[in-house]
Amino acid sequence: MKAFPGKDGSVLEILHDTSLAIDRGELVAIVGPSGSGKSTLLSLLGTLDMPTSGIMRYDGGDVNAMGERQRSVLRAARIGFVFQQFHLIATVAALENAMTGLQYTTMPRGERRQRASEALEQVGLGNRLHHRPAQLSGGEQQRVAIARALAKRPDIIFADEPTGRSPSTGPPCRSPGPPPSWSASSPASTRPPAPPVSPRPRPCAANRGDGWSERSP
Repeated sequence: MKAFPGKDGSVLEILHDTSLAIDRGELVAIVGPSGSGKSTLLSLLGTLDMPTSGIMRYDGGDVNAMGERQRSVLRAARIGFVFQQFHLIATVAALENAMTGLQYTTMPRGERRQRASEALEQVGLGNRLHHRPAQLSGGEQQRVAIARALAKRPDIIFADEPTGRSPSTGPPCRSPGPPPSWSASSPASTRPPAPPVSPRPRPCAANRGDGWSERSP
């Protein structure tokens, strides 16, 4: 569960009690209307935020018991993100932007450059390696952000509307390598009403190893 204090002193519950698990090799789309808590859930699962109550586990480890430094190491080595806002650096080219996903690793610069180049090729931007964000379309900028996540070859990728500006109609995200699985359950008495299904999948998670699980009371 995730809650924030309201302006009037009340507690605003953004995410209700939820039980969710991801196994190896599974692609999962989380759909719902704007404001239903999709981005909040992805922030929690990606350890960018911590729940108000409940337990999160990664590969059997208790994320709640980790310090911020441990969570930072986990994110740097094993988790990829594609955000709604691309967060590209305006003053550097697509190749250098894709390399930033590997910045906090011990990987040599040459290998980081090679991985970033391969990831950009994978998303169809092999001829845009040296273009800065202002020289790219919105869809191309989005693909640079996806390449940045793919270059890390993480266990799992959390993507928030990863095809929002894509001109094509492919799957919402793709696992970067061999295969995790999601399952969700909550008691009927505590589970909120299911939101209407969006005609286009929004955030999604693709895990390729070392399953995720989340549990709330």
